Amino acid sequence: MHLARARKPPRAAASDRVATRLEESGLASPTGWGMPMHDISRVPIAAPAGVVQRVLRIGAGDRAGNYGTTGGVATRNLIRDTEAAVGDELKPGWKTYVGNLADKSQPLTTFATTEDYYQDLQSKFAKVAKSGGKTRPNFSSTAYALARVTYGLQTGMDQSGLKPSEEDLAMPHRFPYSAIERSVGFYLDGTDDNAALERWTRRLYDATVERAALNTPHISDPHELNWYKQAVTAQLNELHAAVLALEASKGNGDALDLYSPVVQRLLKAANNMHGNIPDYGPHTKINIPVSDRIHVHVERPEDWDEDDDAMQVPMTPGSHYAMAMSPPRVPRGVAVDDDDEYLVGTDGRGIDPDRVEDFDLLLNGHKRGKTTIPSSALDDF
Repeated sequence: MHLARARKPPRAAASDRVATRLEESGLASPTGWGMPMHDISRVPIAAPAGVVQRVLRIGAGDRAGNYGTTGGVATRNLIRDTEAAVGDELKPGWKTYVGNLADKSQPLTTFATTEDYYQDLQSKFAKVAKSGGKTRPNFSSTAYALARVTYGLQTGMDQSGLKPSEEDLAMPHRFPYSAIERSVGFYLDGTDDNAALERWTRRLYDATVERAALNTPHISDPHELNWYKQAVTAQLNELHAAVLALEASKGNGDALDLYSPVVQRLLKAANNMHGNIPDYGPHTKINIPVSDRIHVHVERPEDWDEDDDAMQVPMTPGSHYAMAMSPPRVPRGVAVDDDDEYLVGTDGRGIDPDRVEDFDLLLNGHKRGKTTIPSSALDDF
């Protein structure tokens, strides 16, 4: 997958562009503020009194399916995969709970998405947060799997068996997690209102839509394509629902901090968004020293000519929308090398800012945040 030479008409308005790419990529049609809506209540939906439908049902995502017996193979696999995905976040008792939901004697219990199912477990079996402890949520298993799809398209290789730790790879944020948490903090302390909360989370949403629009034409396997669309749509739904839930909680006057379940829900949803962590890149030498700066990615086109000074290429979607965030959200700015010469690419390449389309416009108050990475450690673009 390559980007074409960047000599093109001005970009369409963001709302029109995202709506078009939703339609092109086959994702769910948006409503409200551009997000597809489903019933994703955190409370399982019970069957009418007297009706026994004998199944636990998950509608979409990587655990989608029907689970009809407590000790059945499907239910055992569900518990195993759940433990791998979120087990570290849960206290004992959740496995029995899931088994009981699948018991033949129980009424229908439905979750619209896998994330809904996980959220139900996390709300019922959350470990008590220690004072001053971790507030940053782990990535979901879906986020890792989606990044493997993009990385496979970038490398031209099947990356389904990728083991990132063995290859010193990580999923680099474009808009850093620290900025996500800082922005949520702005909302909690009253610096941001609902409109501001919706504005910056909408950028994560739009980046995900545009990333999916880039990827879907290149996913040839129909089963993988169907899974990919469902997984991305579930992320979009969950981000929207998490924003609305936080707004409702604050509007009700609830006492909130970063440990509050409704706040953790938004932090997790925002941290998982595919458009912001779409792929893998070098971890120790690049991702760690970039730290809490904006981390950009630019895809080199096949016809790239280093000697053509007029040739520029755009940032890929997550980077574009990260640069569109307001500077106070990312006080350390956009990552550059230790000489402030090159942008540090998420793939370890050094990118001349003059060759990036609209970079000066996108910078718009962001600092050029020097890292400890020397230009000699960066690969040629």
